[in-house]
Amino acid sequence: MIFVSSWAISARLYGLVQRFAPSNIVIRRVHTRTGVKWGPIVGLAGVAVYGLLMVVTGTVVRDGGPGWVNVFFIVGLWNMVRFAVLVPVSVAAGHA
Repeated sequence: MIFVSSWAISARLYGLVQRFAPSNIVIRRVHTRTGVKWGPIVGLAGVAVYGLLMVVTGTVVRDGGPGWVNVFFIVGLWNMVRFAVLVPVSVAAGHA
């Protein structure tokens, strides 16, 4: 019973994140036929923005900030990797 309810909650949360998270919306738009030409620009901008987020949150934690700020650091790292992968993928899709 607990397994089934936790599975349902995680599936619903996954759907909400896929639908409403800004990085997912941008990456989904870039993967369309008309958006693939914007892939390298959007990818580099995403790497810059999330890299800056990581620098700021890392500095806050290092200087004695609350530990829950590490969550923003991890999310920034994950999204920066996703946008870094977006650049070569969109270039390859644009040449195909």
